[in-house]
Amino acid sequence: MERGKEKGEIRRGWGITGKLASSIVVSVMIAVAILFGVVYFQMSHALLEKSEAMLQTTIAFTMQSGSDACNVLPQEASVSANMRFIPHQGERESLEVIRELAARYGLEMEIMHSSDYTKPVDVKGGAFRQVEQVIGDTFPGLPVCPYVMTGATDASFYQAICDNCIRFAPVVAGPEDDSAIREEDLPALREEYDRLAAEMIKRKKEGEGFNFFHFMIDLEGGPCVAKRLSGCGSGTEYLAVTPWGDLYPCHQFVGNEDFLMGNVEEGVLRTDIRDEFKGCNVYAKEKCRKCFAKFYCSGGCAANAYNFHGNINEAYDVGCELERKRVECAIMLKVAEAEL
Repeated sequence: MERGKEKGEIRRGWGITGKLASSIVVSVMIAVAILFGVVYFQMSHALLEKSEAMLQTTIAFTMQSGSDACNVLPQEASVSANMRFIPHQGERESLEVIRELAARYGLEMEIMHSSDYTKPVDVKGGAFRQVEQVIGDTFPGLPVCPYVMTGATDASFYQAICDNCIRFAPVVAGPEDDSAIREEDLPALREEYDRLAAEMIKRKKEGEGFNFFHFMIDLEGGPCVAKRLSGCGSGTEYLAVTPWGDLYPCHQFVGNEDFLMGNVEEGVLRTDIRDEFKGCNVYAKEKCRKCFAKFYCSGGCAANAYNFHGNINEAYDVGCELERKRVECAIMLKVAEAEL
């Protein structure tokens, strides 16, 4: 009996110890939760300020009009805005917010053109899974990360004929990658461009014409001379902002610390990078100076030039050949349209 009693006491002793340990664990968990709760709140609040454009509908006031002279009061004034609807804050809800603000200040609101956001693709659906499988087969081990593409208004035109419109943001392939386009691929690509241009002319004559982005070149108007000289404006006219607030010349340089220009809190710290991109133009590139297409591509992509040559003031040769072919096809299409 004493032995049994001892056993019972031992069991009770372990029970007391277990309760005490449980209390300590719970206390530690509560303390950790409080600590990380404070950290999470501060981090999420900081990130929210920098990423609101990805979380709600955005509006940018782009045009305004009033008096014809600075010393004349206008009879009326107007301001135009461009809105980008986000899936969880669509057209009706977003316009109602603006309508209420306008009414509060006695302003009239007129909707010039409006269309709701494009229905998001089901990332668990068959279309996305098929794309994911093809990418996995082509680039083994490459992760596929879905994201919300804001500003893809062209996707709305596909909804009438297809439930899914998936846009790709592919990886940048270096010259050593099997998937990279090489000089030996150019003859086949030129032939395909010719076939596509001929098919576009044929369809145009049949009343079923369509457009191809790379052949849509304005041969008579287009950008101003300064824009034709400087290209896309990466690093000077716009910057890429990461979710954590770092600044890069464009999204293709994100992650390369050599091109980290600063952050949203302190602004541009590496003005030397900005100045380098500022001096990047068609006359700074030796290969561009004598090229007939230089004012249509404006020197090409700085990221491609860096990835293939290590210098943004070089020219990506394969890209140059393809651009020249596109301009040739665009001219051929213009001539054919004039003869229709």
